[in-house]
Amino acid sequence: MKKSKYSFFFEIADEYIGYAYLSDSFVSFPLVVKKHVDIILEYPDDIITDADVVIYKELCDKKYLIKDDFDEYNYLLNLHRKLIYKNDLLALTIVPTMGCNCRCPYCYELHPSLKNAKMSDEVIANLKKYITDNIKTIKDLHIGWFGGEPLLCMDVVKDISDFCIKLCEKENVIFHNAMTTNGVLLQEEMHKYLMIAEYIHSK
Repeated sequence: MKKSKYSFFFEIADEYIGYAYLSDSFVSFPLVVKKHVDIILEYPDDIITDADVVIYKELCDKKYLIKDDFDEYNYLLNLHRKLIYKNDLLALTIVPTMGCNCRCPYCYELHPSLKNAKMSDEVIANLKKYITDNIKTIKDLHIGWFGGEPLLCMDVVKDISDFCIKLCEKENVIFHNAMTTNGVLLQEEMHKYLMIAEYIHSK
């Protein structure tokens, strides 16, 4: 067995949380077993304790650990091709603001002020109506937050996300969200909100 190249782990409070692209799933372990998890990922053929076996099984089931001959690149490539031709998915890129708190030298944006670049209530209402009008024809709703810097308008992100989460729960639709951000304004509370929303509603 080997560790998937397309997985990563991070710490939140007392949890050690991982995400695997191959299975599009999260896993959570108590932070106290972080060392065990890392060792199993690095040396999956050397597990020795009963506790390690439990961790090992979950990592295998969710494709954090894969067979040595498994071609994960082509597996993901085929998934991508299937996604392109999928007709029961609604994928939206939403720009809550064109404003940004950085002026990276390579950026092509004009960096308008937040006051003049925030998404209007009218656009928010139209977005919600569009999603509502299409929700019964889809199985998956994916929102990608972009900008500008979307973290400048977390009120808009939360407003639309909470609306989508409730609607998806009602209609039994899978909800995914992702964000392109410079990370400067990313705080623990925001991070928890985005990760919890994704974890709960993509199962």
